[in-house]
Amino acid sequence: MQPRNIVLNLWVLVMLCTTGWAMAFDYSETDGNLDENDEVNHAGARSALSWSLSAGGFEDDLVTSMVTASDGSIFVAGNFMSSMMYGEEGIQATGLQYDEDFFVGKAFPNGTWDWMVGGGSDIGQDTAGGLALDSNGDLIVTGLYCSGTAGQSCSMDLGSLSSLSKGQDEDEGNVFIAKISKGGSWQWIESVGTENDEMTIDLVVNSNDDIFVSFLFRGTLNVGSSMIISGGDSYGLAIAKLSSAGWDWAAGAFGGGSSGFEPFGGLCLGPMDELYFTGSFLQDIIMEPYTITSSGGADILISHVLDNGT
Repeated sequence: MQPRNIVLNLWVLVMLCTTGWAMAFDYSETDGNLDENDEVNHAGARSALSWSLSAGGFEDDLVTSMVTASDGSIFVAGNFMSSMMYGEEGIQATGLQYDEDFFVGKAFPNGTWDWMVGGGSDIGQDTAGGLALDSNGDLIVTGLYCSGTAGQSCSMDLGSLSSLSKGQDEDEGNVFIAKISKGGSWQWIESVGTENDEMTIDLVVNSNDDIFVSFLFRGTLNVGSSMIISGGDSYGLAIAKLSSAGWDWAAGAFGGGSSGFEPFGGLCLGPMDELYFTGSFLQDIIMEPYTITSSGGADILISHVLDNGT
């Protein structure tokens, strides 16, 4: 699902109790009063509202990911600028006005907010990309921090955790993976990156609470004891495994020149915790031992990644 900008910085989730689907309304397309002509989709499948929930501020806000727990609780992540309100509470960006940070929030099954936390740096752009739940119901989130701060010292603050700096001041920004307890407290954070920019794609957590994250990068990437190279100026793909012992491995795929990966895709797990990645690429890419050539323009790939990183 693609995130949408909403005028008045309001995102609305409307749960329809009898049909079991969600409807979104965009106030930018209306006069501020919703009627039957303003529904974005499913115009013919009306139902009584179960509940609706909103959050937002005076600047642009995005929802980037959502996951539902077994008890019906809803976790949502996204980006906001300056500040935002949820219920009677609010959060503020680290760099205050016009600073873009990310938020993660939890809503009860009855449609009321439980908590919301924010995180970010004071000078860079900070975004949340993907969410997943572990076996304890705690939340794993990935995203980018200090984006666009090449040549500047930059660090990110998450609750009471120690500040997380970039690898080097020359870095454009790095990828982070963090854990939040089901009660909304930051538990730990890890980061990886190069001196160039990165893009997060997705993350999943298996039955052993091992975390798999996928992202795009350019240059040389060190993840634990693994080193992978993107190939030229195009984006390479990195898929990495993080366990309780630290970074286990990182697998890479790359193109070269105008070949490479597009910023789309996802990870999923099979019934025996098998890891799969799907994405989109241009021209020629190498996923050792395979070389794949597109039929023209952008093509789609599906890959099975073994637990040893091949």
